[in-house]
Amino acid sequence: MKQPRNFNKLLLEFGTAKAVAIDLNVSVQSVYMWAKMDRVPTRYLKRIEELTEGRIKPEDLRPELALPNFNNPGVIPTIRMNASFDEGEEDQ
Repeated sequence: MKQPRNFNKLLLEFGTAKAVAIDLNVSVQSVYMWAKMDRVPTRYLKRIEELTEGRIKPEDLRPELALPNFNNPGVIPTIRMNASFDEGEEDQ
């Protein structure tokens, strides 16, 4: 079976599907399902970015989640997965 493009980057970084599973505390079967679907669940994207010290960004694994950059359409910005805004605060 040919490895899906997005998932291949994850395997190259971690080495094996078993290593991915151990580091993310999921079953190896789950990791193989991600490979088959070429889709890593969003809840693991930030952790993968942390484990790889930023070498794999969320948009590397899930490009459809990247926000467009209207000032420079050729650039895909980094997604901030844990950003939150308090009610009542204005942007500065």
